[in-house]
This record gives sequence, structure tokens and C-alpha cells, in this order.
Amino acid sequence: MFYFLKDNRFDWGTLYFDPPDDDYSGLGGIEPPIEKTKVTFKLTSPTTRKLDADFIRANRGFLCSRKMRNILIDSEANVNFLPASLYDRKGKLASDDYFLMHISNQIDCLDYTESEYEDREAFTASGETDLDVITKVNKIVLDVTRIGEANAFFVSNAPFAYLPVVDGAVGQKFRGIELKGLELIPVDTFVWKDLGVQ
Repeated sequence: MFYFLKDNRFDWGTLYFDPPDDDYSGLGGIEPPIEKTKVTFKLTSPTTRKLDADFIRANRGFLCSRKMRNILIDSEANVNFLPASLYDRKGKLASDDYFLMHISNQIDCLDYTESEYEDREAFTASGETDLDVITKVNKIVLDVTRIGEANAFFVSNAPFAYLPVVDGAVGQKFRGIELKGLELIPVDTFVWKDLGVQ
């Protein structure tokens, strides 16, 4: 069993790095920011009154609370962390007890034979390389032989490669405590649709 980590709040904001790191995207496959990098999250969402989510998807990365970080550390998840400070819309420090989550693993593990998705012919014609032609995935099947021992990763060969995945053991630990702002979605029940398609 695997779970997608999805934010279920709209705590929009921008991540800043000091020293600057304009190439950082937080989607795995790249080096984490160097140690001692100062990470700042500035809230821009007009509807958020209180920053208290345990999981926040920022413009180019993910933040987690100390509580969520501790579970990932206890699970020996392959995640790097950097301390982060959160500021509200007025520029006031809301919390300095958050962390940038950097998941390095990108695994080419979406099984296109077993998964069900629209635009199969166009994708096959592209040599199974043009992910932009896929507009909807109705059933997601991961090839567990490619995942190995990884317990936190991104699915690199999918149009939803921006969603982190954790294994069942980590997912159950998350379920065991209340984590605000985090929705755990079993991979086999998740339906992905391109937002640009009506």
C-alpha cells in the first residue's frame, strides 16, 4: 500500500532561500539546498487566518511541522530537512518550528500497462515519453519491483509527478496522529485529472 501526500488547505505562499537557490523545485531528483540555507515561507493566501497546518505545499517545495518531521525521522524515511520560518501576510513571524521537506527519490514506477488512463494511443505513439498528452488517470498501479526499499519518493514517469508518495508503514503512522492540512490518499483510489481539461 502506498499513499499520496496531498495538502487539503490553501495556505498559499512563496519559499525564499538565503543564499538564493533559483533552481530548487522540491520535486526530487536534485540536490537539497546546502546546509545552513535559511528557508523562509511568506504567506500570500488571503483566506488563511492561522498558519497551523502540519503539511504545506508551497510554490516550489513542501513544508512540514516538527510533529510530521519526527514521524519521518522515526520511519527512517529518505527525506532531508532544513529549518524554515513562516511569516504571515503582514510580514510577522508566525512560526519558526517548520521544516523544508526534501525527498530526493524520483522513481520511474508508474505501470502504464496495468494503469488505466485516457489518451493511451497518443501516449503510446509518443514512445511513452510525452506525459503532456495524458489528461486523466483513472487507476494508478505502481510497479513495486522498481520501488525497492524506498518509503518516500516521487513517481517520475507520471503527469502527477509533483505529489510525494509514502509507503504503507509511514502512512499508518501519519494516520495514528492528527495532522492538519494533510490528506493521505491511497494510490489505488486516486484519480488524477489535468486541471486544464474540462
